[in-house]
Amino acid sequence: MKKFKLLFFISLIFVFASCESSIDVNVNSKNNLTKKTKSVYLINSSYYTQDSDYYEGEIKKVLLSHGLVIAKSAAESDLILFVSYGTTEPFKKTVFFDDDCENASSETETVTVFYNYISFTGIETKSYKGKEFIKPQVKSYVSYYSSVYNFKLFFPYMLEAITPYIGKNLEKPLTINKILLDEEDKA
Repeated sequence: MKKFKLLFFISLIFVFASCESSIDVNVNSKNNLTKKTKSVYLINSSYYTQDSDYYEGEIKKVLLSHGLVIAKSAAESDLILFVSYGTTEPFKKTVFFDDDCENASSETETVTVFYNYISFTGIETKSYKGKEFIKPQVKSYVSYYSSVYNFKLFFPYMLEAITPYIGKNLEKPLTINKILLDEEDKA
């Protein structure tokens, strides 16, 4: 009977673990600013216009949570922040699978993927005036490869992953695992 209970318990763990899905997002951030930024002027440089009010609203919430003021004009800001987000057209990517067994060869498979991204690129307002190209002083970026075209599904998880790192200096890019919730779990 004890073996049956143990087997039942282990099988329950596998059932619940298989129901949980997650994504690994890639995060990178660099900051070369010499002084602390207090206000930002947002420029949406994204070509992705579907639901743009929703995305911009969520991005503004994140910036406000960092203690920043959203300026009404570039002249009133310390930093001009170009925000870009979206999903690419589908493309083919080769995925490698390693077999855990000894003397086994790795296998490859070609899959169709979409590249999802959110990018923050900042330039000090005083540097930007009258110049065509300026090297950005702030660059924060999050990305994720998906097999489905559904940016709205991945956006909150990607934004949550990048939030603590916006405007920070990372020594190297990070991979962060985010658990996806079902619609029922969100309620």
